[in-house]
Amino acid sequence: KNKIYNKSARKQNCTIEVSGSVYNNAHLSIYDLMGKQLLSKEMNSSQFFAETNINMNEFNSGTYIVKIVTNERTYTKELIKN
Repeated sequence: KNKIYNKSARKQNCTIEVSGSVYNNAHLSIYDLMGKQLLSKEMNSSQFFAETNINMNEFNSGTYIVKIVTNERTYTKELIKN
């Protein structure tokens, strides 16, 4: 089963992970609710897992869309910063 989740919800740093069919390639993008891309970066990845750290100080409080694209799938999930 494929999953994407926020491992740590500390205010300064956030670890985003995805498990499933990653196949050594994962790219993360974060968008605001208007669709503007705020961050784009490659993730540290292996065959079945990828992760990256994000400095949440760069973002205002609010809701964001996390999009992860791998060789096999595209994952999306909301990220809320309080």
